Amino acid sequence: MHSETPLESPFTAPGALFASLWLFVMCALLLPALLPGSAAQAQVLRQMEVERVTNNRAFVFQDYPGYAAVYIESSIPNLSIASNLDVIADLSDPASGVYRVIILPRPQALYFRAPGYMEARMSTGVLNARQVIELRIDPQDRSITDTGDLLIRSEPSGAAFTVEGLPGTYSTPHSFTNIIAQTYNIRVELPDHETKHVIVRVDPLRPTVRDVVLTPTFGFLNLNTPNATLFLATDEVPQYRVTYTPNRSIRLDTGTYSYRISRPNYEDETGRFTIEPGRTSMLEVSLRPTYGFLVVNTPDAQLFLRNTAGGDERLQPYQRQQPVQIDAGTYSFRIQRNFFQPVSGNITIRPGETSFLAPELSPDFATLRVRANAPNFQLRATDSNAPATNNRSEINLERGLRTVVVSAQGYADLSLRVNARPGERIDTTVVLESLAARQDRQRREQLPRGILNVSTDMPDAEIFINGERRGQGEISISVVPDSYEVEVRHPHLSRQKIRVTVGSAAVVDQNLVLLPSKGQAVLLSALLPGTGHLYTNRNRGYFYLAGAAAAAGFTVWARFDYLAAGERYENAQLRYQQASSLEDAARFRADVLKEFGNQSTAYDNMMLGLAVFGGVYAVQMLDVLILRPRYGYRDSRQTVQAGFGPQGASLTLRF
Repeated sequence: MHSETPLESPFTAPGALFASLWLFVMCALLLPALLPGSAAQAQVLRQMEVERVTNNRAFVFQDYPGYAAVYIESSIPNLSIASNLDVIADLSDPASGVYRVIILPRPQALYFRAPGYMEARMSTGVLNARQVIELRIDPQDRSITDTGDLLIRSEPSGAAFTVEGLPGTYSTPHSFTNIIAQTYNIRVELPDHETKHVIVRVDPLRPTVRDVVLTPTFGFLNLNTPNATLFLATDEVPQYRVTYTPNRSIRLDTGTYSYRISRPNYEDETGRFTIEPGRTSMLEVSLRPTYGFLVVNTPDAQLFLRNTAGGDERLQPYQRQQPVQIDAGTYSFRIQRNFFQPVSGNITIRPGETSFLAPELSPDFATLRVRANAPNFQLRATDSNAPATNNRSEINLERGLRTVVVSAQGYADLSLRVNARPGERIDTTVVLESLAARQDRQRREQLPRGILNVSTDMPDAEIFINGERRGQGEISISVVPDSYEVEVRHPHLSRQKIRVTVGSAAVVDQNLVLLPSKGQAVLLSALLPGTGHLYTNRNRGYFYLAGAAAAAGFTVWARFDYLAAGERYENAQLRYQQASSLEDAARFRADVLKEFGNQSTAYDNMMLGLAVFGGVYAVQMLDVLILRPRYGYRDSRQTVQAGFGPQGASLTLRF
C-alpha cells in the first residue's frame, strides 16, 4: 500500500519563523539604499593591531650608521610607514612581509597605512643612533557595525573634499547620516588655498562636527608710492611688471618676492618682502629723486650750465628767486649780463635739495657823478651805450676814454673827457658858464690883456692858477682881464690861496709866503707846548705835546689824591683825640701815621708832575727859540708889492 508523506507548508511555525528572519535581514540591508535622502554607506575598514616586539636584536645598516631603524613583520599587504619628521630610506620587502625604514634618532610619531585598513599610529619615545624598533602588525578580525552622523564644514566654505571609503566628491558644508562609526581620512581642497588632510573619528553616540580652516595660498600687498612702476620677481619667476593703484591692495601668491620700484626722475628702489597667507603686507617706499632745485637771485641775466660728467653747455632759462628743477650732479655755470662782467664757477645739485646761486656781477662800466652850478642840468655820452641810471646827476660809461657833455638851459655846454674803468665811481664838480658870462668873457677877451706875476719864498713850490698848474717858484703870465684864484703848494709846508683880480692892461704882482713865522711859532709853543713845532712842520711837537699833557694829567691826579689824603688825615686825628681807651688810642695813632704818609706821598707826586711839566715846557721853548725848522723861518724884512692898472699905479708895503 502506497503511503504518501504530506508536504509541510513553508508557513508552518518553523518555516514561518525562518522566513521572517530572512526577510528582516534583507530589509535591514536594503532599507538605507532605498530610503531617499540617506547617505551612501562607507566601506567597512578593518583595524590594525600594532605590537611592539623586544627581541633585543640590533641591525646595523652600513650606509646609515648615524640613524635609527624600524623593523616590522606584517601579513597586511601594501603596508606603508610614515613619520612626522622624515623617513630617511625605505628598505622594505613587501613580498616577504618584512618592512624596514631608516628614521632620525629623535622622538617622533609613526603612521601605518594600508588599503582597506584604518590608519594606526604610535610614538617612538626617545631614540638613539643605531637603535631598532621591532614591531608586529596584524589585522584585527573585529568589524565596525555602529553608525553615527558627521558634519564637515570649512572656512571659507565651498571647499571640495573626499572621504576615504566614500565614493564621490562633496562640498562644504556637508552632513552624513548613519555612516559607520570609524576613523576617516578626509582631503579638503579649495582653489588658492592649501590642501588639508584631516582625520575624523565618527562618534556613534552623538553627531560629529569637524571644522576645517583652510590656509590661503595668497596674500595682499599695499604700496603707497604714487606714479611709479612696480616690478616683481621670485626665485622661480623672472621679473614682471605689476599694475597697481596707490594704497589699494594687490593680490599675490604667498612667498618671498624681490621688487623694484621705478619712477622717472627718481632713483630705483629695490628690496624684498614676504607675502604671508591671508595677510596684507605694507610696502612704504619713499623714492629719492634724481633731481634737485636751483634758485638764482641775479636779475636780467643768462645762465649757462654744463655737467662736469660730460655734455655740452646749455642755456638754462630761469626766473629770479624761482626754483628750477635740474638733474642732480656737479655743474660748471656761467652767468652773463650785458654791461656786466660774467661770473663762472661750479655748483653741486643734490637730490631733493635746493641750491642757491646769487653771484654779485661786477659792472663792466664806470659811473660818473657830476655836481654842477646849474639847475636841471643833463648828462649825455656821445660814444657810450652803457645802461641808463635813475639819477639825473649820474651816467654810466663803457670802459675806455669817453666824452660826456654837461648841458643846461641858459648855460654853455661843457665837454668832459673821462677814462672809464670797470666798476669805478667818479665824482667831479663842474662850473657851467652862463651864456651872459660867456658873452662878457668874449667881450673881455677883446680888451688889452693884463700881466699876473706870482712869486713865493720857496723855489720848489708849485703855483696853480684857477686849479691849473702854471709853474714853480715864480711865474709871469698874460691873462684876460678877470678874477683868478692863485694857489701855492709845497709838499712839506702849508698851502696858501688867494683870489686876485687882473684888470685890462694891468700888471699885478702877488707874493705868497709859505715859510712859518718864528714869532708865531714861539707864541704857540708858549701857549701850548709842542704846537709851535707842529706849526713849523716838526713832528717832535707831538712828543712835547704828549709829554706835557701826561705830566699835567699826572699832576692833577696827584693834587686830588693829596686833598683826599689830607681829609683822611684830619679824620684820623679827630678819632685819635676822641679815643676812650689806650687800645683805641694806639690803633687810631697808627691810622694818623699812615694817612700822614699817604698825604706826603701824594704831595711828592704832585711836585714830581709839576717838575716834569716844567721840564718839558722849558725844553720845547728852548727848542723853538734856538733850533730852526727844515726850511727856516720867513724873512722878517719888509717887502714892496706894486701894480699898474687903468686907474693908475698902486703900491703895497708889507713888514
